[in-house]
Amino acid sequence: MLAGRSGGAGAPKRVCSADGVGDRGRRAAGYRLCLEDAYRISFDVPEDAVVSAFSENGAATVYEQADGDYEITAQVLLSSDADGAIRRLSGFDPEQLEVLNTRRCGLPESQFAWYATGEEGGRLCRADILRDGDHCYALTFSVREELAPQYAELAQHVFESFSLNADKDF
Repeated sequence: MLAGRSGGAGAPKRVCSADGVGDRGRRAAGYRLCLEDAYRISFDVPEDAVVSAFSENGAATVYEQADGDYEITAQVLLSSDADGAIRRLSGFDPEQLEVLNTRRCGLPESQFAWYATGEEGGRLCRADILRDGDHCYALTFSVREELAPQYAELAQHVFESFSLNADKDF
């Protein structure tokens, strides 16, 4: 079910932020975060997933199953604020979710899940966030509610393969 190709988001262009949100050109007294300094996200891309969207600056890539059954998003957030990243990804305050805090690759990791409603029905969503002190690296998997059991093993494999790579040409 997996094609053996690696997906992710990384830092091919220099984008800096003074406030950790990604606004260009804004500066705070000597404090700037740069996408250029970020690790690249790596994970196994399922063979039936194709890139459906990506950000111009390389900070995010979205993979979608051909029939829209599931979607995988890898993104680098220009902030180390875990609570802010959880709110941004899920739309919920961390206190409203059950967040499992652990470590992966020697870095703090937060794992959480939520239910999202939409025009085409509900979706079950899960995200893992790794933090390196400057950035949050997020991998999100969302699946149509009725198909969640069918893709549970695939989603688990995608999250198990989630890692960071320092090689900009990876």
